[in-house]
Amino acid sequence: MKSIKILVIGSNGLLGSEITKYLNKKKINFLTVARNNSDFNLDLKRFKKLNYFFENNNFNIVINCAAKVSIDFCEQNFKEA
Repeated sequence: MKSIKILVIGSNGLLGSEITKYLNKKKINFLTVARNNSDFNLDLKRFKKLNYFFENNNFNIVINCAAKVSIDFCEQNFKEA
């Protein structure tokens, strides 16, 4: 049986940490992306590095949990949000 490669982006955040707990509980193998303390430490705003990452890694499933959670920041910086 072929192995499925799963990637969880934003794995250290509120939603991402719950997703990784669930996957661990179900004994499902996965890799993580976050700014720190993950399998791949990436800044999602660095588009060239992010593009290189996806060109050189083949995932079957990508779960994106990365988000800006500060409402005040998002309202004042709507382009970045």
